[in-house]
Amino acid sequence: MTGAELFRQIDDAGLNVRAAGDCVAASPAALLTPDMRALLIERKPELLAFLREAERAAAEVVDAAKRRGASMGVGK
Repeated sequence: MTGAELFRQIDDAGLNVRAAGDCVAASPAALLTPDMRALLIERKPELLAFLREAERAAAEVVDAAKRRGASMGVGK
């Protein structure tokens, strides 16, 4: 299972996850079943790598949009 597939499974369960340092934060806690908790622990390195890459890619898109907006005179 890839990081994206794992993320999709977590999302399908109604959970939100984020990287919090070397931890994975999941919410809402009420939806975190024992099986899902075990999966998160078992696959933590893959999930953290996926989340960090997604955050990096999102930051690049935001930076590019800001640069493009500045070059077009947007926000002045």
